[in-house]
Amino acid sequence: MTKKITSIAIIGLVILQLITISKVSNLEMKIQNVQSQLNSERNDLRNEMSSISSRIKNELEQQSSILDSFEYEIGMLDEETLSAPVTFRVVPKQKSQGMIAELYYGDRTVEMQAQGAGFTTTFDIGLFEEEDCRINLSAAGTDNLESLDFEPREIRRKYLPTFYAFYHDFGQGIYEDGVYQTEGFVDINIKPDGIHGITIESVELIATLDGNVISRIEPSLEKESTEQAISSEEQSFLPAFHIDQSFKMDPSQRLRFILVGQDSLGLVHSIVLQDVRIDSSNNNDVIYEEAITDNWEIITDAQGNVLSGPEDYVLVQ
Repeated sequence: MTKKITSIAIIGLVILQLITISKVSNLEMKIQNVQSQLNSERNDLRNEMSSISSRIKNELEQQSSILDSFEYEIGMLDEETLSAPVTFRVVPKQKSQGMIAELYYGDRTVEMQAQGAGFTTTFDIGLFEEEDCRINLSAAGTDNLESLDFEPREIRRKYLPTFYAFYHDFGQGIYEDGVYQTEGFVDINIKPDGIHGITIESVELIATLDGNVISRIEPSLEKESTEQAISSEEQSFLPAFHIDQSFKMDPSQRLRFILVGQDSLGLVHSIVLQDVRIDSSNNNDVIYEEAITDNWEIITDAQGNVLSGPEDYVLVQ
């Protein structure tokens, strides 16, 4: 009898514990839901405050501006000079008799022509020019200067192809007995400019040791990648390069994998995929320089002159 009562008591306790666990689990779920809701509301509030702040800032800038409106239009690219005409139009808040408008672009001064309630001018800007742009409205001997929200890189974004690549290595590279070994795939994304059809026409992967080319790697098209390749007018994911390479190098040397693409304008686009050095003071650990994490695209002309990107970053000696 006593054993039966004990068994019943144990069963009761087990059931009670299961009920308690279930209630605790339900409570935890409710708490998580409440936390998720609070986080969502907090994010919504943060976004709303950011939007309000941005609107207030824009309104204050508009109120303090000497211009009622400003706009620009980028014309067609001249593939010989690598420049495009840009038309600027400004409308002052107050246009007085005899007012003169001048546009300053870098060290250039361009007089604007009166047109209706405002002023306009057109001049050529090179693909790789990056200068500040300002307007000066002069009336009755008084100059009124203001910076214009013009980003010269818009010309480059409009006419140059997008070239992006990433190296997926199969784990950390290995350095043993004076040899660095790495294996992985290089995924490539190319997007033509969409206007002139300017795109990357050829691609190769080179390896450099202290800036000297030691290997030119032809693409090995893997079947799996080929099946997944996507091509369209908007963008193209090329079949991946498969890399399985070993290089002799001293710890004092610098090894780089650089993806090089040449576009239909003759410009050379380079992306440093791996920038490797060996830490001889710490068990010959492989160190990857952080500069490549920004997916730097360095653009040069056919002679190797840097047109865009860090000029002090030596690709090839």
